[in-house]
Amino acid sequence: MKANYMDKVYTALIEKQNYAPVIDNNGQRIQYEGMRIVQKILEGKFILVELLDADCLSGEQIMKKLEANRSNLAKMGSPSVFAFQVFIFNSEPDEGKMQLIKQGQMEDVYLKKYLPCISVDLENRKVNKLYDLPIQTEGLENILNLMLGLDVVNADVMNDNDIRINTERLGESEGPPNFLAKVPYVTYCLMIINIAIWLVMNIYARIKNIDVSNLFIPFGAKENFSIMSGEYWRFITPIFLHADLEHLFANSLSLFVFGRIVEGMYGHKKFTFIYLAAGVIGNVASFMFSTYSGVGASGSIFGFFGALLYLWVENPAAFRRYFGNNILIMIVINLAYGFASPGIDNFAHVGGLIGGFLTSGIVKLKGVSNKLLGRSVFIAATIIVVILGLYYGFNNSRNRDYYIERGKYKELVEMADSGKWKEAEKLGEEIINMRPERNDIKLSTLYNIAAAEASQGKYDEALETAESVKKVDAPKGYYLRGLLYLDTKQYELARQELNEAVKLNPEYKEEVDQYLKQIEEELR
Repeated sequence: MKANYMDKVYTALIEKQNYAPVIDNNGQRIQYEGMRIVQKILEGKFILVELLDADCLSGEQIMKKLEANRSNLAKMGSPSVFAFQVFIFNSEPDEGKMQLIKQGQMEDVYLKKYLPCISVDLENRKVNKLYDLPIQTEGLENILNLMLGLDVVNADVMNDNDIRINTERLGESEGPPNFLAKVPYVTYCLMIINIAIWLVMNIYARIKNIDVSNLFIPFGAKENFSIMSGEYWRFITPIFLHADLEHLFANSLSLFVFGRIVEGMYGHKKFTFIYLAAGVIGNVASFMFSTYSGVGASGSIFGFFGALLYLWVENPAAFRRYFGNNILIMIVINLAYGFASPGIDNFAHVGGLIGGFLTSGIVKLKGVSNKLLGRSVFIAATIIVVILGLYYGFNNSRNRDYYIERGKYKELVEMADSGKWKEAEKLGEEIINMRPERNDIKLSTLYNIAAAEASQGKYDEALETAESVKKVDAPKGYYLRGLLYLDTKQYELARQELNEAVKLNPEYKEEVDQYLKQIEEELR
């Protein structure tokens, strides 16, 4: 009879009052024969209800339990805590036990910690509040009475009326205090996928007798030239690649620790969206600011931190209750370590952190009345961040020069070496129109254009191109024009240009002297 009553109350509190069961680190509900525990987080308050089989407890056990609870409450952090103890008796409670229960209650207004007790007499169908505290939880009392078969007022009430704070569960599922999903299967699946891909790459590398690092780009690493060439899928594939065993282990451990927390908070589908979106935004950030190729799930891992930061914004009381300042300190330390250590793509970390925060605001833990935290605000912010990030990434000089050097400039040199002057001239002009910032690329490209034009007999155009060289490097421009005039047998003009080149840069003297000697011989 008693176990049945406890189960009914336990279920009703979860279904009708938005309580959630407390679970252990293995994802199992903490539920014993003589005890059931549920909890819920309010805005700034934490409510705990323990259903206890009082007949199985001696007076000394009741006294020690309440004493331990008072001690634990005194050590807890800043949120207000109401830890209701419901002692359930088969019949009229023993007066000695009742006295101990009443004496064991706690009311600390300064610490905002309360330990109110309620007794239930199943035989006589009585529910008695044993505290004189100025609080009433009609929802809890109604459920206790309802399960006894008594008439109650507003049995389906969804608020704790005298506490007067709306309560909504933190996540899609029944979120426990440690935020661990009962079965975080998405986290485990992601770990398996990462490990499997790492094994495939390493086995393949061993079979082919090649270094596994040679497989990163073919397998989908973030590589700016490839992205600018149209391989946009490289924003997502790096999330599943890892450089070495140490890299894989570190990210797998972080995924195991923080993934279970975030998956427990947001639920499986939302968690998957946050993980992938944060990884993509992290790779967009890396694409914007780094030309180095990159692999790893670090952007997604930092997305978890962003998701926890969103909890800090949406429900600061719950954040302080379960994390305190630990997460903030951890984020700062990880970012500082990333900036101080060579070889770490901290741009992806920062991007993942921002991405995790923004996408958490899209999927949300619960409804938020504050318009600044509305879903539409976060959707708009995410779209703006991604669009601006991609625009900057595809148009900044760093990526543009990298793309030119790795692709079109390399092709230009090959065309010039093979004497394809018409094609070289056209490609060179295309490169200049892309406005490269690096002077070495500009100069070399203009030189190849001038050579292509001269080789086709377009000396007037070649001289104009050489004039453009002067704007980048004046000595080289004069030197090039001197050679063009020499080639067209305009010796006096050639001599003037070459002498000017030596004046501006004496390093040309040895070569210019040879050309001047040639000019003197031609003029005799």
